[in-house]
Amino acid sequence: MLRVKKRIAIPYQVISIGQVIEIREKLPTSLCKLTGVHFSAQGNFDSDIEHVGEISLEFCNRHLHPVNYHVGYTKDLPPCPVKFLPLNEPINNRNIMTGFYRDLSTLAEKRDFVPYRLTIYLKFLKK
Repeated sequence: MLRVKKRIAIPYQVISIGQVIEIREKLPTSLCKLTGVHFSAQGNFDSDIEHVGEISLEFCNRHLHPVNYHVGYTKDLPPCPVKFLPLNEPINNRNIMTGFYRDLSTLAEKRDFVPYRLTIYLKFLKK
């Protein structure tokens, strides 16, 4: 069986201090395995921030919880090609990704809040 790689990018806007974003995304039913994730925070920050937020993702009706991760911000452009955190998680045809993202940028740095965009990049094998 031939398997094709598929990448999906899902953007979210973070507009307030300590904002919690509920993640609930329907994914294509043709996907069969999650092979990687990458997160990008983009905004007008003055300097690099090691922990701008935290993210937790679940798949397969919350039976798989492969990601609980701190998201950082760097002023440099992301590497090309993007370096994915490798995963090897089979998923079923009820492909709903759930979870949350929580802004932590001002909790640790005690700085003025700057709105930013979080993008979740997912890499899959397709049936």
